[in-house]
Amino acid sequence: MSLETSQSNVHAITDAGALAQVYVPLTGAGAPSFTAGVSQVIPSGGYPRVAITLTSSLAGTLSVQRYLDAAGTIPQGAPVTLALTAATSATLNITDLAPCQSFTIGVPSGTVLTNAAMLLQSR
Repeated sequence: MSLETSQSNVHAITDAGALAQVYVPLTGAGAPSFTAGVSQVIPSGGYPRVAITLTSSLAGTLSVQRYLDAAGTIPQGAPVTLALTAATSATLNITDLAPCQSFTIGVPSGTVLTNAAMLLQSR
């Protein structure tokens, strides 16, 4: 039996599988609710990559706190943050692949969100 030393002979790029993604609007019907600038706990569905885009009526900070549990009680590290400028579109990408079962989104309390959506991706 010989030992295979070339990964290119064993693993082809086609091994990656299909890309799965979920689009979630952050405003309108079916959107997560926000209380004092923090969203309800949102299940991650096993998707390790998250992109959140929005326009905030107020300047402040967009933050995402990930949790190891579905109930949102065991934080997974520090929140991922992005500075917001009022009335300017902003996008926060989370690509570090840290595992989580749920997360919350924080925005300036009292802000009005427009053009707000979230995309979750499998890879």
